[in-house]
Amino acid sequence: MKLSDKVFGPLDLRVIDVVVIAAIVGLFAGIRTIDNPGGEQNHKARLGVTLGDLRSISNATNSYHLRFESYPDSLSELVPDFLESLPQDPWGQPYVFIEPGKCRAFDVYSRGPDGKVNADDVGDDIGTWESC
Repeated sequence: MKLSDKVFGPLDLRVIDVVVIAAIVGLFAGIRTIDNPGGEQNHKARLGVTLGDLRSISNATNSYHLRFESYPDSLSELVPDFLESLPQDPWGQPYVFIEPGKCRAFDVYSRGPDGKVNADDVGDDIGTWESC
């Protein structure tokens, strides 16, 4: 008899036992995520999605400018020729397009978690000006 059998007893696990244990562990992990929806990992993930969207929209806007020698009046003009669809930011708001931008011909930005335009540069807006 092994020492582990003396301490824990025999481990006769069936596939269903392993599946149930995995489901319970997943449930607790999900509860932890729901319990902390504004956590650091969630914020980093949303920031990454936002920056990727800004890059895609900026590239589409530059392609529009190359074709028409002007910038669009709104982002909706980029669909469907330059973007398949117009994404919303991770907080469910549309991205904002302004021309001229703060340090380039145009800027695209997300209003961020608070959903408000922060003209004072103090808020949580996330925009293409971040790389100026």
